[in-house]
Amino acid sequence: MIYLSRHGLRLDKVQKEHRGNPNPPIHQSGIKQLINTSEVIHNLDAVFCSPFLRCVQTAHYLNRHNAPIYLEYGLSETLKERWFDKCGYNPLNRLSNSHDYNLHYYNVDVQYTTAIRQSFPESRRDSRKRTGEFMKWLRKSEYWDKDILLIGHGFSIKDCLNNLGINPPEQGWTGGFPNMGQLFVHVEKK
Repeated sequence: MIYLSRHGLRLDKVQKEHRGNPNPPIHQSGIKQLINTSEVIHNLDAVFCSPFLRCVQTAHYLNRHNAPIYLEYGLSETLKERWFDKCGYNPLNRLSNSHDYNLHYYNVDVQYTTAIRQSFPESRRDSRKRTGEFMKWLRKSEYWDKDILLIGHGFSIKDCLNNLGINPPEQGWTGGFPNMGQLFVHVEKK
């Protein structure tokens, strides 16, 4: 079984004073939604998530089974330069690594090395290709026959679903993207 989720509701979407933070945490209401959603997940062997804080937090709250969490750049946010202009830095230099996250989220696996590398800046085409490469790697990996959870952003989850042959707009999306914290379940792995 494969579960897919967009990260939970971002703090900056609820509290305007936090806008401009390119790596915001989840808002408290988003945490409550994720805890309720976690009841749908019956078993997990592994969790792959984007290294952005909101995704790591989403992994933590959806992972009732204490499966290892792997920080995977294949599921990362599209690193468009204009999205990070306001903060004035390369987001890849500012994302926490697995050791930092492991201090707060004990099941982040510090031994895992991302399957896919990412560069900054990147275009939407680059991020689509990167997510496709991750899905190709995943299909060939030992994890494909296990119960896994993939956590990313609007674009990366949309690309994963498309890669699985799921047409996202027909799955109840608004504006072409999954709602924050929305969980998708895909049973048949091809």
